[in-house]
Amino acid sequence: MFAGINADCKLIDAELDTQFAGRSSQLSLQAKKHLDKCERCRTLYSYLAGEFLADTVSGEVEHQILQTIHGSLKPVSRLRSTAAIAAQLIIVFFLISVAVISRMKVVGFEVMSLPQLIGISTILSFGVVLLALSQAWQMRPGSLRRIPEWTSVGILASGLLFGIVLLFPWKTPEAFVVRGWRCLRAGLVMAVPVSLVFWFLARRGAPLSLRSFGGTLGAIAGLLAVTVLQYTCDLQDIGHLLVWHGGVLVLSTLGGALIGDCLSRFGARIR
Repeated sequence: MFAGINADCKLIDAELDTQFAGRSSQLSLQAKKHLDKCERCRTLYSYLAGEFLADTVSGEVEHQILQTIHGSLKPVSRLRSTAAIAAQLIIVFFLISVAVISRMKVVGFEVMSLPQLIGISTILSFGVVLLALSQAWQMRPGSLRRIPEWTSVGILASGLLFGIVLLFPWKTPEAFVVRGWRCLRAGLVMAVPVSLVFWFLARRGAPLSLRSFGGTLGAIAGLLAVTVLQYTCDLQDIGHLLVWHGGVLVLSTLGGALIGDCLSRFGARIR
């Protein structure tokens, strides 16, 4: 083990930086005297002063490497802009929502009052835009992320929470578990194929964190399921909406994040 670094060692480091950067050709007398006494600096100087082999790879090996690299290159289409990706996700979200809702009884429209309908629709629409932008930012490494991905999910969850509490009344639970389980099950069953659709749209991206990427995908799919339930469910009260409809969003987000985390760990082990 070498002794600790003292002031003279730091002087040697500075002189070596100057010498090997080409700004000086020789060491000072003080530095040479220090090299005689310090094994650490003497070893460092010997290493830097030694000659390095310039050509350590033969021409044949280099040619084989270049052929392998060129053979693995494939043409790819250019990734769309952040705004275009977000717009595509939003359009697909509303198309799927309208298609599913049109095949069901829109009981929620009849049960909700006009302020409730306008308020919850505004929150859901804002959430779609927010998550779509977050997904688009994650697909393009280096994009300016004005809002972190988990902050986007938190803003959506907080907006839904406060919106439901402010807009909808508290009612005595009616078959709370039985009716609620139906909504939770239907929402999760809906979120699974929807998440695959959004994954297909976002698969060409290059996210830096698969956990966040999967969580955002799960949140979008869960929000779509919540949107369908909101307009087709006749139980429009705080307890039912928070526990069972909100549960769809929470579970789908956590499920997406867990899948992304598992894929990240599995991929790291393969590499």
